[in-house]
Amino acid sequence: MDDKELMELMRSTKCKYLFLGLESINPETLKSYRKSQTVADIEHAVKVIHEYGIRVHGMFVLGSDDDDKETILETVRFAKRCGIDTVQFLVLIPLPGTETYDELHAQDRIFVDDWAKYGGHHVVFRPARMTPFQLQKWSGLKAMRKFYSILTCWKYGLTFRWWDMAISIYAHHTIKKWKSVNKYFVSELRHRSKAERQGMKAEKARHKQDVQQREFLDRLGGAALESPAGERERLSTKRTSSHRTAV
Repeated sequence: MDDKELMELMRSTKCKYLFLGLESINPETLKSYRKSQTVADIEHAVKVIHEYGIRVHGMFVLGSDDDDKETILETVRFAKRCGIDTVQFLVLIPLPGTETYDELHAQDRIFVDDWAKYGGHHVVFRPARMTPFQLQKWSGLKAMRKFYSILTCWKYGLTFRWWDMAISIYAHHTIKKWKSVNKYFVSELRHRSKAERQGMKAEKARHKQDVQQREFLDRLGGAALESPAGERERLSTKRTSSHRTAV
């Protein structure tokens, strides 16, 4: 965005909006996406574009192995702090033919094969640091609601920013509509998440029980050797061994 000639051309041709694939504000995620940009670069780009009177539509991809709930919340805060005009918080999609797909498929982390769900708005794989339901909830629903909140709509209205207000209202309505249309998909993710948590708890309980049982048997074995009967058994074994050696 330091190309002043390009920016002047955009302004002279009445460019109103730039769609930027910002991808992430998580430095580790940017590395995994093979992006050379930094968070500071993103902030600078938004600032320069605004200086030329051009609005910014920022598109972020959430759900990498380095992302968690806090990453999503910080992305929303970052977008607001930078003054990004409109946003899309998309879910990472492992498209067939990509390294991401091959990696997740090899790890058996893809659980949806309905290609209609591969548009960036449905979670189709198991993230590393969240459940699928958590990623769907925080990226596809809550993050968008936080950015396009009712409070934001009122602020735009009170400052006579009618266009921004209209966009926020439309976005808020679209979010509600998506949730209604996809309620069964979201419900399935919720139940899947609950079942996985219960399975993990059961596995931990079994592991704990196995450890306790081994410890008990170890203590029992030690106590048997320290008992009089255990001492007699050791002496008997020792005499038998000595007799065999003499023979």
